[in-house]
This record gives sequence, C-alpha cells and structure tokens, in this order.
Amino acid sequence: MDDLPTSNEAAADVPIVAVGASAGGITALQKLFRGLPASVPFAIVVLQHLPAGSPSGLPALIAKCTHLPVRVATAGERPEANCVYFPSPEHVLTLEDGVFATRPAQGGLRRPGIDMIDSFLESLALREQTPSIAVILSGTGMDGTAGAVRIRQAGGVVIV
Repeated sequence: MDDLPTSNEAAADVPIVAVGASAGGITALQKLFRGLPASVPFAIVVLQHLPAGSPSGLPALIAKCTHLPVRVATAGERPEANCVYFPSPEHVLTLEDGVFATRPAQGGLRRPGIDMIDSFLESLALREQTPSIAVILSGTGMDGTAGAVRIRQAGGVVIV
C-alpha cells in the first residue's frame, strides 16, 4: 500500500506535449487541434513566439478548433491531461517541481532575446518522470532549437 503514488505524484507524471510556433504558425496550430480527438491522455502546452507588444488571441482561436478545455497556465497549477494550456502574454512560462511557474517578461511584454519556447522546453527536459514531447511548427530565429535539443537529450521525442 505504501508504494502507491499519491494523487499529487500521479498528477506530476502527466505526459506533456509542448507545441511551439511563431505568430505565423496559427494555421498549422488550427489544423493540429482540428485533428485531435475529443480526449487525450496528456497535457498540451502551446508556446507562441510573438513580436514585442503583441497580445495573443490564439487561445480563443484554438478553443474554436478543439473540444479540449483551453486554459491560461497559472503559477502553481499542475498540468492536467486532456487540457490545453497557454502562457499569459506578459509572462515566461516554465515547469518547476511538476507545476507551472511564471516570471514577468522584461518590461511586462515578450521581447527579443527572451526565448519563450526554449525557456519552457528546457524546464520540461528536467522532468525525471515521463519523457516529454516537443513539436516545433515554426519559430522566430533559433527559439525552440536549444529546448528541442534538451528534450531529445533527456529521452523525449522532438517533431519539427
């Protein structure tokens, strides 16, 4: 009986699929979500590299393409299977000890030099439980490259 995982340990082991795209990747994201079933055994985190000062309407667009619940990832929240998460446009999202962590982006907005996709992927690669999956649909500059390498080095799967 003592060897059974607690609900917190089980929740921390939810597989995560991180999907990175630039602002030009909206059509690819819509196609991806239209092709998903109504239920998936993993959490999906969508990371969009936006130009400075650009708010994201992507969560609302994706909500129209999927039956999965679409949420803004909040600090301290454990990812749940069967949900789609987006970071707040004003924050850099990471995963620490099985929960989402956020920190303000420089000046409150995403700026060049902050690799939004890499930041999350690199934190995801540090998970010791279930290997993760990174899907890079498009990107700006090299954002996503270093994180994808880290995911692969940690035994995860990378699809570009």
